[in-house]
Amino acid sequence: RVYGHTPVYRLDVRSFVMERIDCAGPAPGWIHRHVARAVAPTEIEITAGEIITSVGGKEQGNANDATFVLDVERRAWQVGS
Repeated sequence: RVYGHTPVYRLDVRSFVMERIDCAGPAPGWIHRHVARAVAPTEIEITAGEIITSVGGKEQGNANDATFVLDVERRAWQVGS
């Protein structure tokens, strides 16, 4: 894990090759048990879940109360409303 980083990957459905995608903007960090849904042709909304951080070398989880949107075309995160 890289705390504070949200890994994003793209799957080529023809070759089944996964490619890492670097994205800019305010990402949620290391998040799990979240809900992801397409909200536009190029946007994915991330809500709920738990964001994992490390405090003093100890891992802790905090509830995610924000909404994040990833524009996959621009490869950019933004905090939604």
